[in-house]
Amino acid sequence: TAVAGLLMFGDDVRDEITSNILQTTGYPRALTFLMCLFIAIIPLTKIPLNARPIISTVEVLFGLNQPLEPGRSTTKRAIAKGLVCAGTILCFTAIAIVFPAFDSIMAFMGSALCFTICVT
Repeated sequence: TAVAGLLMFGDDVRDEITSNILQTTGYPRALTFLMCLFIAIIPLTKIPLNARPIISTVEVLFGLNQPLEPGRSTTKRAIAKGLVCAGTILCFTAIAIVFPAFDSIMAFMGSALCFTICVT
């Protein structure tokens, strides 16, 4: 609709896409709710995927990737791996809270390193 198009462009556009979706009229409320829900789920699925290499490295440092010795409990190992995962995610969360622009810093550092490697 014409009203929907006007809210997606110009001075009325907000920083977050979910705010724009909620402001736009003409769409069914259920569809708007589902779009916002799916947008909220995206970070919940990306964080474990992005954290997996770091979690694997921490598990190696703590010796949690070694084969189990006979008589050792798999429960303790599973609890230790769970604590490593939770601790890593909590560290990521703390960094994101303390440094809100941390992603911009990492993107700049990554592009600078890639540029340096390409020039070299």
